[in-house]
Amino acid sequence: MKSMKKWRKISIKQVCLIIITFIAMVAIAFVLIRLANFLISDILELHGWLKIFSQFIAIILVIYPAKITFGSVLYHVNEDLSRKLAEET
Repeated sequence: MKSMKKWRKISIKQVCLIIITFIAMVAIAFVLIRLANFLISDILELHGWLKIFSQFIAIILVIYPAKITFGSVLYHVNEDLSRKLAEET
């Protein structure tokens, strides 16, 4: 219940920050995955299970930094909301 009160007080600026960060992380991840696919298929010319394994590793290596970055933005927004809620009470 406390969490819902906190997230109801989110400002437009914070919503925009979350949305822009999410869009940026998805775009960066998409570009990096396409780049990895180009490198794996055209430059390295990998085939078979090695290609699949390399693509899988590339996706993991791209998604984790995006997850950490987006998570840190959400953490800072959550901390700001907690601070605002503590000041009001």
